[in-house]
Amino acid sequence: MLFSDDTEKSRAERLRTIWGWETNLNERIITLTELEIALPKDQIDPVDAPMFKSVSNTPDYVDGRDPVVALNVNGDDRAYPLVILTWHEIVHDTVGGVRVIVTFCPLCNTASTFARVIDGRELTFGTSGMLRNSYL
Repeated sequence: MLFSDDTEKSRAERLRTIWGWETNLNERIITLTELEIALPKDQIDPVDAPMFKSVSNTPDYVDGRDPVVALNVNGDDRAYPLVILTWHEIVHDTVGGVRVIVTFCPLCNTASTFARVIDGRELTFGTSGMLRNSYL
């Protein structure tokens, strides 16, 4: 394993023991010391079974003009309100028959969506509790 110094080597060991990472740390483009530990791993609960309402029946805490992450897979439309994603950051869902993950970083206001079945294996994601340059 290649590390730039003892601090980076110590960070790698901490990621393995405390966070349980089983990652090949040779496959990276940043130094491990760029990662700041902000919260314990999985401190923020993902939404694993989202419930959806029609636009006309949205709860009071969701305003009709609030921004959402919109996703369409195979003709199945979903809207994930940022008011919820800001608190949970991760949603595991099935949309249009495809198992997906929706992620949101409230620090940099960025959302990403991915299929979460790879080579027949369904992946479940959690928060690392770490930041790099003040973003997740």
